[in-house]
Amino acid sequence: MPADDVYQGVDVAVHYMIGRGLDLGAEVLIPERDWDHPTMTYQALIDLVSVQEEGDEEYSQRVLEVTDYKTSWQADADELNTLQRWGQAVVMWRVVQNKPLQWHAQPTIIDIIRQRVVNLRTWQEFTRDINLTDPDDIAELERWEQRINTLCMTAHNTKSPVDGRRPAAPGAGCLSCAYRHICPEAWPLNYPGDLTLQQLAEELAIIEGQKSKVIAMLKAADVEKPIPIEGGVVGFKEQVRRVFQAGKEVDILSEWLTACACELPEQDINVLVSLLAALKLGKGNLDAFSKALMSERRKGIAQARAEYVETLTTEKRISLFGVWPNE
Repeated sequence: MPADDVYQGVDVAVHYMIGRGLDLGAEVLIPERDWDHPTMTYQALIDLVSVQEEGDEEYSQRVLEVTDYKTSWQADADELNTLQRWGQAVVMWRVVQNKPLQWHAQPTIIDIIRQRVVNLRTWQEFTRDINLTDPDDIAELERWEQRINTLCMTAHNTKSPVDGRRPAAPGAGCLSCAYRHICPEAWPLNYPGDLTLQQLAEELAIIEGQKSKVIAMLKAADVEKPIPIEGGVVGFKEQVRRVFQAGKEVDILSEWLTACACELPEQDINVLVSLLAALKLGKGNLDAFSKALMSERRKGIAQARAEYVETLTTEKRISLFGVWPNE
C-alpha cells in the first residue's frame, strides 16, 4: 500500500476517534491477541473486540462485539456479508465455544456475537446480531464455516508435497514479488522449443508485466535525453502525427450528404455535427471515410483519398516513449 494512503487512513481514523471517541476501558476491552480458528488453518484479523452486558433487572445478555473499521467511502451494510465478516464471526464463535472469554477476571458465557462495521468517512455504523442460542443463527455460522474450510483445504491441498509451495501463477503480479529473481517460473533461464501454449502464454504475461513496470520507472526518472543502448536509444522521441482538425465535422457531413444526394433540416445537421465531434475522429476513421466516399476503382484513387484526408487533418508534434533503433 502506498505510504500516502497509509497516512491518509491514519488521519481519517484519528479524526473519527476525536469526534466520536472509543470506549477502551478495561471493563469492556478484550486484550489484543491472535484470533485463530481451533481446527482450521484460518486466522481472523479484527480491529476491536469488546464485551458488554445488555438488558434490565429481569433479563440480561452478554454481547461480544466484533468491530471492523473501514476507510472506504463505499463501505455500507453490504460489508456485513463478506468473506471477511464470515471469518471473523466463525472464529469468535469457535473461540468462545472452545474456551470462555475472561471478562472482569471471570470466565464469561457469550449470548450474542454482534458484527459491527464502521465507515470512518461517513461515521455510519452497520450491525448484525448473531444469537448463539438460536438454531437458525448457528446453522448460518456452520454454513460460513464450511465455505471457509473448503477454501482452506483447497489452498492446503494445492501445495507441492515436495517443497510445500503452491503452484506459481506467473503474470503481472510477479513485479511486486520479492522472490521473483529466484523463482524458476518467473525467470526461466531459456525458452526450450517444447514449451506448451500455456507456458508460452504465461511467459508473455511475465514479459508484459515487466515491460510496464520498467517503462513506468524510466518515465519517473525524468531523464532529459534519450538513453543510448546498443543499436539505438531508449526514451522520448518527437514524432509528427496527423490529427483531425476541429471544426471539419461540418465538411465531412456536407460531403457525405452530397454524395448521397440527401438534404436534412438544419437542426438534424447540428445534431450530427455534434455527434461527430463527440466521437473524436482519428486518422483511421478518416481513411475509412475517404474509402467509403470515393469507392470507385480508378487509377490514382489512393492518392486522391490521401490528399482528401490531408485537407481534414493537421500535423501535430508529440513525444512518444519507446525503444528507437538508430536511423
